[in-house]
Amino acid sequence: RVEEGVAARLVAAFDGHANLLYANQALCDLFAVSRDALDAKLLFEAIGAEASAVIAALIEKPTSGAAGVQIKLGQGEAARYLQISAGRMMLGTNPGIAMSFTDITARIRAEERKEAERTVLAILSSAAEAVVVCDLAGIVTHANTAAFGLANGDPIGSPFDKAFALDVRGATGLMQGEDFLAVVVEGQSIQGIEAIAPKSRGGKDVLVSASPLIVGDGKVTGTVVTLVDLSRRKAAEKQQLLL
Repeated sequence: RVEEGVAARLVAAFDGHANLLYANQALCDLFAVSRDALDAKLLFEAIGAEASAVIAALIEKPTSGAAGVQIKLGQGEAARYLQISAGRMMLGTNPGIAMSFTDITARIRAEERKEAERTVLAILSSAAEAVVVCDLAGIVTHANTAAFGLANGDPIGSPFDKAFALDVRGATGLMQGEDFLAVVVEGQSIQGIEAIAPKSRGGKDVLVSASPLIVGDGKVTGTVVTLVDLSRRKAAEKQQLLL
């Protein structure tokens, strides 16, 4: 007999033909159905083909280790991650499979945040030019020393367009920082926009590029903006024009 166990644990039992024999209330709550309504067909439809294949494989060959296997339900921010372990049991005189599902979403999210932080720090430490990292809302979360110089202050925690106030002269369409960041968040990259950083000492000319910051399962978690100082090049151009 499968016991209810701890309320937070999701427990199910299957026979050797993948028929759902039992599900505790926590598992039913996950799919927002009653115990009477939840059957194997509904369960497999709800979790999708990939996760269903994992469960079918566990029914055929239950895991022997404690770690089990991991599945993902849903996409994006609403995605949930479950770790499944399975073991053989006897249903009277017939063999069956007892299966437990542990919600590890919080752990996966924490790992994704750590990976994102490592990625950002690696980008900042390896860049000679000014590099700024923003979240999906366009708020500056990281900036290296060169970027601080262009902002003429501490940009961390401020919207990108307020922290740098780039003057994109002569551009059509992408006129402000928040405009091209919105494009980048959608997955596109922006390359080689000339602008002036008016908050920097002397109002430096910069070449702006921006790319999506992608970590974890491939989703965009923010933007990476590079600002290349063009002051020397512009000064040389002015000198050449004068000559």
